Amino acid sequence: MQSEVRTLEGQLVFHDGIRKWFELKLDEPQCGETSIQLMAAEAARTPMEALRGCRVRSRGAIDFSATGYYSLGIYQGVLAIEPVGECSRQPLFPVYSKAKPDQAIRAYRVDMHVNYEPGDHPIVFHVTSAGQGVAALAGLRELRSDRRIRPLWALR
Repeated sequence: MQSEVRTLEGQLVFHDGIRKWFELKLDEPQCGETSIQLMAAEAARTPMEALRGCRVRSRGAIDFSATGYYSLGIYQGVLAIEPVGECSRQPLFPVYSKAKPDQAIRAYRVDMHVNYEPGDHPIVFHVTSAGQGVAALAGLRELRSDRRIRPLWALR
């Protein structure tokens, strides 16, 4: 059962693993927890991604995580979020929804490396077409293996 709308404060952490998610490391425990997962409600004006790494104040109802989709036992449906004190805003994540496929690439292979060690680790993709790195085919500098690659249609 959802709580009343509550205001929480703490450090906003972005987890960049297989399942990307936001954690609020609480200044004061809530519902017996020191951390809570934040889920952006459509009403939230400030994207959480811009505030990652900052101390923040969030408003929204708290509820128990009912499925395996969530990474923590409880979450807050964030209606509003704002920085508390000094905050170096981060760039928003790129949106590739309007990107068009590169017509020169007809077939490609994607190898995905997942690091299962504890902690947050980005997924590393190696993309090739006819034995060449897709970055070279698209006229870009060679991608280093530690960079996450953008979707193929964004390589133009």
